[in-house]
Amino acid sequence: MSISLSRRTSTGQYIREIDGLRFFAIMPVVIWHLAVRLGDLHPESTVGPLYSWLAIGAKGVQIFFIISGFILLLPYAQYYNGIRDRPSTRPFYLRRITRLEPPYLIAVIVIGSAQFLRGVDHIGRFFAGLGYSHALFFGDTNPFFSIAWTLEIEIQFYLLVPIIAKVFLLRDPIARRAIVVSFIVLLSSADISLFNAPSHLNLFGHLPWFGVGILLVDCYINDWQSPSTRTTVWSSVSAISAIMLIIVFRFGLPGMESTLDTVVPPLLGFLVFAGVFRSPRVGRAVTWGPLPIIGGMAYSIYLLH
Repeated sequence: MSISLSRRTSTGQYIREIDGLRFFAIMPVVIWHLAVRLGDLHPESTVGPLYSWLAIGAKGVQIFFIISGFILLLPYAQYYNGIRDRPSTRPFYLRRITRLEPPYLIAVIVIGSAQFLRGVDHIGRFFAGLGYSHALFFGDTNPFFSIAWTLEIEIQFYLLVPIIAKVFLLRDPIARRAIVVSFIVLLSSADISLFNAPSHLNLFGHLPWFGVGILLVDCYINDWQSPSTRTTVWSSVSAISAIMLIIVFRFGLPGMESTLDTVVPPLLGFLVFAGVFRSPRVGRAVTWGPLPIIGGMAYSIYLLH
């Protein structure tokens, strides 16, 4: 008798590579936050290049945004391409409430209660956090639960998914992808506030990363269902793009406009993910051993770490 450790999904589809990629998103974040806590206790540990390199781990959040763009738009892309029935909006939101809300509420209440016991009295911030709207009201991260800003952005994206999915009504793939790429480029260089939330704490500041996920879905559904005949090329593209992405995250793009500094990383992210889907060698590396299992627990790890 065999036991499957793969997760159940709302669409009934399980893409092992996605959970493998979640591992590579969550672990750098966890390591970076551990380094920050160590730095609080031992300030001398923040001196030197290692700490600066570990700071790249914070960018794992952007990898999660790509994955969300891919996973949430997948059933809509399949519907508009005649592959499945129309996704029902009510079960879509109900599943996310029942799956994501309970552990989030528990985490906020437990951490918030601990803060109250320590004498930190920000009742308005506490309740804004419960409603995924802290940044919108206060314009900064929640002192009760500082990592919740990413979840607030995810919720904002969830609300727009059925609208964004209308892009797949365009039958011309070139026009459709040109629109998505244009939004990635334009929004990468934009500075748009949402109520009191500055761009880095609202959806608009991170929408290019979700856009990469949408672009990946389009290619995945329409072009990548057959095995690639250029697996070596895709392996090289993915590996080189991953290295370049790390370097850009660390150093930026010296001598170039700040616009390119923000546009290039999402496009490199697209190439990294494309290699995972197009190269069996890269796909096997991402799904090796326990990596997808750990990646499948990324949400719980993120809340608890």
